[in-house]
Amino acid sequence: MKKIFLKRIILMPVVIFGVVTITFMISHVIPGDATALLLGELADKEQIEHARKLYNLDKPLPVQYLLYFKGLVKGNLGQSIMTQRPVIQDLKDYFPASVELVFSAIFLAIVFGIPIGVISATRRNSLLDHVSRIFAISGVSMPHFWFGILLQILIAYTWKLLPVSGRSDFLLRPEYITGLNLIDSLLTFNLPVFFSCVKYLIMPAFVLSFNSMAVYSRMTRAQMLETMEKDFIRTAKAGGLPRRLVIYKYALKNALIPVVTHIGMGMSVLFGATVVVETVFDYPGVGLYLSKAVLNLDFSAIIGSTLLISILVIIMNFLVDLVYLFLDPRIRYA
Repeated sequence: MKKIFLKRIILMPVVIFGVVTITFMISHVIPGDATALLLGELADKEQIEHARKLYNLDKPLPVQYLLYFKGLVKGNLGQSIMTQRPVIQDLKDYFPASVELVFSAIFLAIVFGIPIGVISATRRNSLLDHVSRIFAISGVSMPHFWFGILLQILIAYTWKLLPVSGRSDFLLRPEYITGLNLIDSLLTFNLPVFFSCVKYLIMPAFVLSFNSMAVYSRMTRAQMLETMEKDFIRTAKAGGLPRRLVIYKYALKNALIPVVTHIGMGMSVLFGATVVVETVFDYPGVGLYLSKAVLNLDFSAIIGSTLLISILVIIMNFLVDLVYLFLDPRIRYA
């Protein structure tokens, strides 16, 4: 266990170094001049050259990389060309919104996906099972951006049930405590702000969770069907235990082990998917920040956002590995 743990810890900086290097190279290969985009068409050559020197863009690429990495070691992610602020400060402001969105999506995926899988397994080959299969195929195959636009057209524009984009009403913003609107509004007992924030969160969270919801439902169904064939389930049935007790206390409890471990991996995937969802719904999180950074060739913001998402993915995968080690002794002794 100690060797495996140390191995994962040692590999983390190596992976982060690789992510920074690859992202830096790819972002600087993109054609275009960030300073020209920043200053506009009316800027003359002297202004552009001055801006390039200010952001070290006039230096050779290897020198730029060394300067950036030197600052990164000191905890400096550089300055954003878009906002004229330190990237680390921008990420601090945008990160809570992404956290709130991802955890809301995970909550929806668990609350709807697992029960759908249980119902599908206990009513195998019924109409509900066939409907859940169609739902799962749609969830896995439907792109986030397309599904998000459909919901915007149907629910926001046509039915006018929910707002099209944003995170909260301009006049109904919670007092800043944690940066998480739902938590802050509850801490200040401001229910109108809470319900307003929920209203803005429903559509992007549902779109982000739709794929995971479908995956969890199919995984739960498959694991439930496999567990229901086990000897201890047959013994429980033969002992006269109620069907509901057998399903929910014995079968579901054992079937959820691989699903629970997959949820941790799914969270890391959702942080990456926020780039698309937040852009569609103009939701002010790290994903939207990264999307705008790419459009504006803001290299520091691109690398900083990618680095943050990558670190989250690495941490989640590390935690999932630890869960596997504790749940499955075969992995510990492999």
